[in-house]
Amino acid sequence: LKVVAAAHGVAAWDATGNASLVTFYTTFSALPFMTKYNASSLSKLPINNKMAQFGAAPSGKKWDFANPESFDAASKFRGVKNSAFVFIKPHAVTPSVVGLVKGYFAGKGVTVLSEGRIASEEIDSKKL
Repeated sequence: LKVVAAAHGVAAWDATGNASLVTFYTTFSALPFMTKYNASSLSKLPINNKMAQFGAAPSGKKWDFANPESFDAASKFRGVKNSAFVFIKPHAVTPSVVGLVKGYFAGKGVTVLSEGRIASEEIDSKKL
């Protein structure tokens, strides 16, 4: 929250009127894996992935509230599609499970482009 506030030029995050958010943040921060992470050197590194711009503009620049951009037809992000590997555990690869997965995806508008088997050695060697 402090990082997002700083990204938007807010000097200090004011929790007034945000009791639920404060409760969530406090509870989440107290979870064992978060306590371990926050104590590690990794938590001190800057947030540096693409989405770390907190409201990135279509041009890829940091969002400028004074000069907002729109995702018009010329935007490089218009029509961008994602792709992913979907793995079904070996013991679950049956025609009914494969059909269930494909049916679920179809219902969500997701197109299966190809399917096949990938050996565990290939998954490991190519870090898939």
